[in-house]
Parts: sequence; C-alpha cells; structure tokens
Amino acid sequence: MLPRLALVDSELTHGVPPSVTAATGLDALPTQVMEPYVSNARGPLTDAAGPRGMRRSARSLRRAFQDGSDADARDDLALTSLFGGLCLANAKLPAPSTASRAPSAAHYARPTARSARSSCPRS
Repeated sequence: MLPRLALVDSELTHGVPPSVTAATGLDALPTQVMEPYVSNARGPLTDAAGPRGMRRSARSLRRAFQDGSDADARDDLALTSLFGGLCLANAKLPAPSTASRAPSAAHYARPTARSARSSCPRS
C-alpha cells in the first residue's frame, strides 16, 4: 500500500500544540527515518533520504516544539516526514513499527510513536 501522491505543506502545522509536535517529530525521526536507514533491505533512496531527514529533525525538532511559528523549523520537520515516507516505502520495518501504525494509532487517536511503544513487550 503506497500513496500515489503526498502533499506536504509545513504551514498546516503552525498551529499544532507542542505535545503533538514532539510526539510526531519523535515518530518521524526514529521510526520513519532511522529504522529504514539501518534496515537490511535499505537501498539507494533510503541511504540518501535517511541522513538528510535525521539532520533536519535534529536541528529543528526542539525549535518547533519551543516556537510553533518557526517556519524554518516547521519546513525541516515537514521534509523529515516526506523523507521518512520515502524511506518507509523503500525498506522493511520491524514488527512493532508495522503493527502499531494504522490500527492502534487511528483507533485510539494517538501518535504512532506511542502506539509502537505500547506494542512492545515490557522488560
């Protein structure tokens, strides 16, 4: 299941509360960009987009959390999300990430990062 089109507009995120910015940003970095980048099934697109997404997220997540109107930070996070989608489409994911995405996040109206964490066994 892959999209035919992705419209990414960072201006739509300017009013997002800090807690949602943090949750979605922390989902995009480890589960959408980093996991596919270290996957055994990664490829040239993942190798190119992964590091770019990681750099953009690292420099901008805190800024967007602290100042939701920081347009440059929001642009970086929107591109991180886009790069994450490209990475996900081009590499295999471990079971907790895949299992948590649509059903748990949509049904319980919570960010997928929280859903992924809740699908892992406690140690």
